[in-house]
Amino acid sequence: MKKLSVIVLISLIWLAFGAITSAEAMLIRVSQESSVGSDDFDDNVLGYIAPFVPTTPMTAANFYSFGNPLFYSYNGNQNGGPAPEAGLSQFFLVQASDGLALTVVHDTPGGIMNGNAQTYWELFGDTAELLVKDDATEISSTGSNQFTGTHGWVASWNDGYVIGSLDNDWSLFGQFSSLPTGIDAWEAVSSSGSSIALELDPKRRVRLDTVAHVPEPATMILFCTGLLGLAGFCRKKLFKK
Repeated sequence: MKKLSVIVLISLIWLAFGAITSAEAMLIRVSQESSVGSDDFDDNVLGYIAPFVPTTPMTAANFYSFGNPLFYSYNGNQNGGPAPEAGLSQFFLVQASDGLALTVVHDTPGGIMNGNAQTYWELFGDTAELLVKDDATEISSTGSNQFTGTHGWVASWNDGYVIGSLDNDWSLFGQFSSLPTGIDAWEAVSSSGSSIALELDPKRRVRLDTVAHVPEPATMILFCTGLLGLAGFCRKKLFKK
């Protein structure tokens, strides 16, 4: 009897541990309206991306690494972020020590041509600020929820910015205000290594928002182990009667 009591106690502890202290993986939903102003984001969910998490604690600005080592450029790939690519405008999320942040990177240093890009992001359900301005005169905010970028770069450098922190039940709407030059592709990048291709149509908005946290596999194994132990105890008690 004591042995069974110990088994059920361990099972319940494991079950509670899995439910309360489980590590969870955040996912960001990516949608794009089918045409300018159609606002049909729920019907056009393109996929989900996971934030990048630095291997050592650092702020979102440190993760971006503006100007170090490449002058006037994003260097976040040295911290585990995606590498910049020629002709690509990409955005991704970083779960940094100062919170969740959106990072935008245009083009790559050492490309073959100059470029320019006008972007606009509007945040709902939260407030945020510009954590990185690459360059300071080319990105501005109106209040704490509207962010306008008018970037121009030469082939030796690239451009970008960081918006954060993103908390609560937020959603972000972003767009290219006009057709960029030096950019021929737009992607949302996930820490899993996958990316989501977006239509590069001026003023055709993308929506980012959070979805329910997804338990990681280790958490599910822990949870199921607890359930199996509890089921075994109940079965033995039932047959004993």
